[in-house]
Amino acid sequence: MSIKIKWTLAFFLLITLTLAVEWVILRQWITRDLERELQLRLVSEAKLLASLVEQSLNSTDNLRDAAQYTFATQRFETSIRVRVGRVDGRIVFDSGETGKPEETLPPESLEAVSGTQTSWQSQDTLYVAYPIRGAEEVIGVLECSSPRTVLSSTLTLLNHALLGTMLLAAGVGVVLAFAISAALVNPIRELETVAVQIANGSWQKRVRFKRSDELGQLAETIHDMARNLEQQFRQIEGEKTTLQALLASMIDGLIVLDDKQSVKLLNPQAERALRVKSEAARGKTLESIWPLREVQELVADGLRQSAILSHEIALPYNVLKLYVIPMSPVTGASAMLIFRDITELRRLEELRNQFLGQVSHELRTPLTIVKGYVVTLLDDPRFKDAPEDVKKILLRIEEEADRLTKLVEELLELSRLKSGKSALTFAPVSLKSLVEDTLESLATHAQRYQVGFEFQAKADLSPVLGDARALKRVLLNLLDNAMKYSKPGSKVELELAGDKESVVLRVEDHGSGIPKEDLPHIFERFFQGKKKSEGKGWGLGLPIVKEIVETHGGRIRIESSENQGTVVIVTLPAEGLEIEERKS
Repeated sequence: MSIKIKWTLAFFLLITLTLAVEWVILRQWITRDLERELQLRLVSEAKLLASLVEQSLNSTDNLRDAAQYTFATQRFETSIRVRVGRVDGRIVFDSGETGKPEETLPPESLEAVSGTQTSWQSQDTLYVAYPIRGAEEVIGVLECSSPRTVLSSTLTLLNHALLGTMLLAAGVGVVLAFAISAALVNPIRELETVAVQIANGSWQKRVRFKRSDELGQLAETIHDMARNLEQQFRQIEGEKTTLQALLASMIDGLIVLDDKQSVKLLNPQAERALRVKSEAARGKTLESIWPLREVQELVADGLRQSAILSHEIALPYNVLKLYVIPMSPVTGASAMLIFRDITELRRLEELRNQFLGQVSHELRTPLTIVKGYVVTLLDDPRFKDAPEDVKKILLRIEEEADRLTKLVEELLELSRLKSGKSALTFAPVSLKSLVEDTLESLATHAQRYQVGFEFQAKADLSPVLGDARALKRVLLNLLDNAMKYSKPGSKVELELAGDKESVVLRVEDHGSGIPKEDLPHIFERFFQGKKKSEGKGWGLGLPIVKEIVETHGGRIRIESSENQGTVVIVTLPAEGLEIEERKS
């Protein structure tokens, strides 16, 4: 239904309802006014006839004769019924009916015996009673009545007049409503047409009419909106072109998933890597274009944790570094996947590890020789009387040789762990017993650092399948770091907990903590943070710890805030899982 028809019907209904209400009110008002007028006529007629009957009583003492004489000689309205009765109520004259002398006046009319006029009404008749006075007292009552039906003709004429007026007013209202709606709807239709054309990209379309009212203001607003939309569209087109150029020039593959985790976008690099076109992949599941379980699990973990996750994927001919980046729902996407081919990087890293291993291996022999010569010189009796500065030099050479030997051993160990050639012997290991043995061996060092230990372990912990020597090295390194950076007089807290699937070691100190900017690099080789002090290592301890833990299928993470201490959490799978299952 169009607005014009709705507007016309609304006007028609409004006018009809208004006239109907006015008709009801006016009819009630006129009815009451007519009844009031009829009542006054009855009062006037009753008063006049009562006085005439009283005059006729002067010539006869009989009330009946006086009434009959009066009504025989006088004219009165035929629509009015007159009855005359004695003070006891017995009717002696009735202008409407005869032959019923036994009838009596109603009690309401007999109230006029008291000497005052009375008026009352029944459902269909109006009554007025007036006293008839004799020489000394009231001797009778004259009652005038008229049925309400005398008003019917007047009301019928009134209804016809009101109905005609209503129909005329409704017709005029419909015509006016149609004309007004046409004047309003035609500009609105033009506005609608122009708005649709603008929405379809016809930015130059404009409304033809000029008005100074609200419709004119709306037209100007639409014109401004069209200009703004054109500018924004051109800006978006430019940004889209720039974005497409950036995506095309990226060396990394990019996949965008929508809110239903279906493929929304692929950049050219991803198309080449996955051998699928973006148009063909759009709307499909990620699994259908990249059916790797590792990819699906990483995406699920990233969305569940709402965190950026990364993982290396080893393929038959190359290695990919995959990043999962959750996105805000307002973007219409759930996650973005970025993957980079790091095959050459891993090859170079492997070459570097081999080089470090070979160099470290080659350094072991000369360092051993230097160490041997220094020890020989120090033990030679001829050097007992040597100058003190010569002895200090030899002792310093011995100390540096030991440090270099330790560095070489750590490099060799890290290289073996990286290459998977480390000679680890896996057997059931009780971490609780291993921690207790390690704490006992570090008691002297703890006294030197003025640090205490507090150890708590959950009862009935599952053993882990691992190399006891390597796991002890993990404990030694973590506890040594905790003691070095703890405040004198504080305690290092150790806690062992877990279940049938894993065992969790928690090491917490109350020292100076690690700066926030150092945390992402804490497991990098040779990294030494801002708080590194002389003699506190080469930055290889934590990388070795991480490699050992991951070789056992576990995970390690560090939580720290500057000046609030550090917490290291190591999670190792319980005995019962194969190593390959643990790593997965």
